[in-house]
Amino acid sequence: MDAPSDPRWILTRVRWPMVVPIRDDPEMSSRCLNSLASPSAVPALLFVLSANLCAQADSEPTSEPITIGVRETLHSDILDEDREIWLHVPSGAREEGANREGHKRYPVLVLLDGPAHFHHTTGTIDFLVGNNMMPEVIVAAVANTDRTRDLTPFADDQMTGAMLGGGAEDFLSFLCDELIPSIDARYPTAPMRLLIGHSFGGLFAMHALSARPGFFQGIVAISPSMQWGDQQMVEQVDRWLQDPATRELSPTSIYMTVGNEGIGLLGGTMKASGLFAEQGPPSLRWKFTHHPDESHGSVVYPSTVGGLRWIFEGWRLSDATGVWERGGVAAIEAHYGRLEERLGLEVGVPETLFGDMIFKLASANRAKDCLALIDDLGPERVPFPPDVFAILANVVFPKSDLESRRRALSIGLERAPGDPTLRQAAENLGMELPPMPAESENGGEEQAGGGG
Repeated sequence: MDAPSDPRWILTRVRWPMVVPIRDDPEMSSRCLNSLASPSAVPALLFVLSANLCAQADSEPTSEPITIGVRETLHSDILDEDREIWLHVPSGAREEGANREGHKRYPVLVLLDGPAHFHHTTGTIDFLVGNNMMPEVIVAAVANTDRTRDLTPFADDQMTGAMLGGGAEDFLSFLCDELIPSIDARYPTAPMRLLIGHSFGGLFAMHALSARPGFFQGIVAISPSMQWGDQQMVEQVDRWLQDPATRELSPTSIYMTVGNEGIGLLGGTMKASGLFAEQGPPSLRWKFTHHPDESHGSVVYPSTVGGLRWIFEGWRLSDATGVWERGGVAAIEAHYGRLEERLGLEVGVPETLFGDMIFKLASANRAKDCLALIDDLGPERVPFPPDVFAILANVVFPKSDLESRRRALSIGLERAPGDPTLRQAAENLGMELPPMPAESENGGEEQAGGGG
């Protein structure tokens, strides 16, 4: 591709929504195409950007708070105490009427040791969401009152007093039977739930897997304190895996990590991994990662990133073009169907995926493949507006490839035979124009699907 003055260079770096809105104004569409084709387009664009930046620099600075969540208090009858919850709720879930039927639903992620991990976890989630690697989620971060009591499933005979522990079952009941229902009642939640815990929280996550199987579909157990109680959690996991009912486990993913830890913690986690490998049901998806260069504290961040990416592996189909070449659009839809079944979550093919594929093919001078993909999609799956076909023919495809340019316009005219921009472009290339569509009863023109 040539220097930045080449209009194709500009178009491949303009997001789809910036092109689509001009479809309702044929004159503007034509002017846009002509201006993009001009070598002066880039200097003019830079001039406008510079002017805007200068105007901003002359204005008075303003300030407003950046809000990433709210802090709430929820009374627990089970624990007989008030619990502080930090909530991070996507904007779509906060909209008026968001909990109505048909609205987008959001998985719920329960984060243990909440205040200690709230900021980096919500930041990580927003980053992964922004890069289309996971869905938006509601984060419920639970603050501690008696950490040892709540996060340990059994007492450790080597401890005394408040450090004895053993109250995890009540705390698990609080999460499952009080916290989650309170969130479900107020926000548009999806059936998928996730749990992230570190250290004692990781031990609790292992307990939740076997004590409430299937309740959390995604679990991240970071450096779980498997040494607690002389590694009794290994025995608990073993008993659970041998229970015939475990073979009926709904799809569940557990991601375990360990940093540069003591032998009891590392050894217990590796024993649990071995049990999963030997006895785990087909529906249990698991992974163990050792981070020898991370401490017990620093291992939290890479484990959170790695765990979320692994649980939602396949959310972004990185080789979408290759999948399409091997199996067509049906293969892409099948991929997301399998992902939906594994997560228990409505997924569907991302709205921008096919548009991105088309422009990648076009910008790689693969015009015929680009048009083959459009044909495979059909107007029902992706009802592209007429401007797209005019842009492909007039700006993106090489001028010398008349066959592909005319084919792009033909597809566009099949869908919107009365579109003036397409008709003018087709006439300029010496194409025979289709008949103008008949006028509808309200005086407008009837057009094929995808024309507006």
